[in-house]
Amino acid sequence: MAKLEHASWIAGIVSAVLAAGGVVWGVWTYVWSPPAVPPGAPVGMDPSFLKELEANAARQKRFMQAREAASYAQTSVSRGLNKEQRKVYDAAAQKMRDAMHLGQLGGRDEEALKLYREARELFESLR
Repeated sequence: MAKLEHASWIAGIVSAVLAAGGVVWGVWTYVWSPPAVPPGAPVGMDPSFLKELEANAARQKRFMQAREAASYAQTSVSRGLNKEQRKVYDAAAQKMRDAMHLGQLGGRDEEALKLYREARELFESLR
């Protein structure tokens, strides 16, 4: 029983030392945090690559806005559709799929955005 009590004391001391070390390390990193990275391109990064990333982000934003508008118009069609209206709905849905495909391929951005716009207009005509 004495050995067990001795091991328990050692484990308690070790855990207290580790806890104190963790608190000291936390305070150290909070008070003396590393300096913030200045704005701009990271060191060693090609500025043309950064411009390319920004252009790609702007392109993706345009596509997401166009797709969101078309999807919103699609979900707003809630009434029952007759046969002729169902054809218009299917054509608009196909335009959305084609626009998504063209957007993924790249190089035909304006055509894809035009298809999204046409799909949105078709869905809005069915309201």
